[in-house]
Amino acid sequence: MNRHRRSMLKRGVALASLLIGAVSGAQAGPYSNAYFFGDSLTDAGVFAAIPGVGANSHFSTNPGTIWAQNLGVRYGLSVTPSYAVVPTLPVYGFTPIAGGNDFAVGMGRISLAPTGPSYAVGIPPVSTQVDDFLARGPVDRNALYAVSGGHNDVIAQFSAVMGGGTLAAGQAALVTAADDMVAQVTRLQSAGVRNLIVVGIMDISRTPYAHEAAQLPYSAELQSLVSTFNTALVTGLAGKNALYFDTSRLLGTILANPAAYGFTNTTDAACAAALGCPAPAGTGGYLFADPKHPSEGGHRIISDWVYSSLEAANRAGLLSQVAMARAGAQWRSIDSRLQEFENFGYTGQGVFFSTDYSYSKRDASGGIPSGDDSGTNFVIGYEKALNDQMFGGVTLGYGHVPFDYGNNLGSVNYDEWTLSGFGAYKLGAFYANALASYSRLDFASTRRIALGPFNTVESGDTGGNRFAAKGQVGYNFVFGDVVHGPLAGLAWARVDVNGFSENSSSVTAMSYGDQARESLRSRLGWQVAAESHWFGVRVRPYGQLSYDYEHKDDERTYRVGFVGGTSSLEIAMANLTGGYGTMLAGFNAEFSKIVRLGVGASTTFGQPGDRISAVTVTLGAPF
Repeated sequence: MNRHRRSMLKRGVALASLLIGAVSGAQAGPYSNAYFFGDSLTDAGVFAAIPGVGANSHFSTNPGTIWAQNLGVRYGLSVTPSYAVVPTLPVYGFTPIAGGNDFAVGMGRISLAPTGPSYAVGIPPVSTQVDDFLARGPVDRNALYAVSGGHNDVIAQFSAVMGGGTLAAGQAALVTAADDMVAQVTRLQSAGVRNLIVVGIMDISRTPYAHEAAQLPYSAELQSLVSTFNTALVTGLAGKNALYFDTSRLLGTILANPAAYGFTNTTDAACAAALGCPAPAGTGGYLFADPKHPSEGGHRIISDWVYSSLEAANRAGLLSQVAMARAGAQWRSIDSRLQEFENFGYTGQGVFFSTDYSYSKRDASGGIPSGDDSGTNFVIGYEKALNDQMFGGVTLGYGHVPFDYGNNLGSVNYDEWTLSGFGAYKLGAFYANALASYSRLDFASTRRIALGPFNTVESGDTGGNRFAAKGQVGYNFVFGDVVHGPLAGLAWARVDVNGFSENSSSVTAMSYGDQARESLRSRLGWQVAAESHWFGVRVRPYGQLSYDYEHKDDERTYRVGFVGGTSSLEIAMANLTGGYGTMLAGFNAEFSKIVRLGVGASTTFGQPGDRISAVTVTLGAPF
C-alpha cells in the first residue's frame, strides 16, 4: 500500500512539473512598424532643413502633425522622414535617413519628376521611394504599409489643360499614373508585404485651390481629372490584397456636415502655403491649411478613419475566436455526468438541467487586444444507462456571451444553440467516452467610430456554425471508497463564421469575409473521486488535474474591405499553440432517488490566448 501511494505521489509531482512549465507568450500588438510612401499629404517633415521652415515642416497647420504621424501614435510607433532635404541650388538634394520609416516627400509624383520649380526636380517620386525602401533588404511582414500619391500628377495635368492641352490627353496621362501606383503596390507585395493600405487622393476640385480665380473657370475639368485618376486606381486595385481609402469620399462627407467634425471654415485656407507657415490665430476651425492641404484637424479625421478601419479589420477575428473558446461551456455539464457513470456507475434514466457561468481573460494577439469576457450557458439533457457497461444521452444548450471589441470600439451580442450527443463504455477498470456537438452561432456587431469630435456607429449581423467532438479513455484504480486513475483525451472543433456587411452605406461601413478556425487539443491527466455520506446525503467529491496541448498552428485568413469597395485586405489569424494546465474540482450529491445536485469549478492556467474559469451547477432528476 505504501509503495502504491509513493508511486501515485511521483506521478502527481511529474504531472505538476509539466503544468507549471505550461506558459505561452502572445504578440503584443498588430504592427511591428509602419512604412509610408507618397506626397505632401504624407510628408512627415522632409523639408525641415530649409531656412525659415524648421518646426513648421508639415503640409498642414504647423506645428500640427500629419495623419501618418497620428496613426503611428495610436500604435505606439514613431513616424519620421526617410529623407532629409539638402537645400542647395540649383537643385535640392535628398539624403536617405537609415532609420526613417516615412518615405513620402512633398511635391512628389508617382513615377515622374515634379513640374514645379527647377530646384525640385530631384524630389523622389513614389517609385523611387519604393526603390530605396526595397534596397534596405527583406521586408517586415508584420509591419503596416501605406501607399499614397497622385495629387501632384493631377495638378500637373490640370496645369497642362489650363495651358491649352486637351482634357483627353490629361486623362490618359492620369490613367498611366494610376497604373504606375498599382505597380508600386504590386512591387511591395511581391517583396513580401501583406498589411498594405492605399490612400487615394482628395477631390482637389472641392478645395480652396479650385475656387481661386485662375482655376475657377476650369473646375469641371479638374473634377474630371480627379475622377479619372481615382477610378483608374480603384480599377487597378480590384481584387488585390489592399485596403483602399477613398479620401475624396471622406472629404465629401465632411463638407456635407462640417460642424459635426469640428470645422467652422471649409472655404478659406489658414495659410497661403502651409510649408513654413505657423498656424495663424483663429484658424483652429479651418479644414484647409493652405489651398490644397488639410489642416491639423483634417489630418486628424483622416488618421482616425484609417485607425478605426484597421482596428475593425483586425478585431473582427474575435467572432470566431470567442466562438471557439465557448465549445467547452457546452461540454462541462456533460463531462460531470460521464464521470459519475465511469467512477461509480449509474442505473436507469433521467433528465438534468445545468447552468454554466464562465469567465475568460484574453491575451493580446495580433490586432486583438487583451480583454475579459464572460458568458452564461444553459443545458437540458436526457441520460440513460443501457446496462452496467453502456451509458449515453443527448442535450440541448443555449449560451449567451456578449463581448467587447476593446478600447471602447464596440461590442458583439453573441448567442449560440447547441445539440450534443454523448456515450460511455466501461470494460472492467477501463472506460472510454465520446461526445459530439453542433452549434448554431448568431452575432450582432455594434462598432463605435470617432472621427475627431464626430461619433458614429456601424452595425451588422451574421451567423455561423461550430462542429466539435472529443473522446477520452482512462483507467480506474479503486482504493476503498476512493477511485483514481490516469486519463487521456483528444478534442477537435471547427468554427465557421459567415461574411457580412455593416448595414449603412457610409464612408465608415465595412464588409467582412468568411472566417474559419480549427482546434485540436490533447489531454493527459489524473482524476480522483470518493464517496461518503454527510448528514444522510450521499456525496461524491472529485478533482482532476491535466496537461492540455493545442496542436493546430495553421494560419487562417479572412478579408475586410469597405462596403461597396472592390479591394479588400487579407487579415491573418493564427491559433496560439502550446501546453497549459486545467484543474477542476466539485461534487455530486444525491439527496433522494429523484433529486441530485452537482457543482463543479474549473480553471486553466498558462493557456495560450485565453485563461478560462467556470462554475457549473447541475440538477438531476432520475426516473
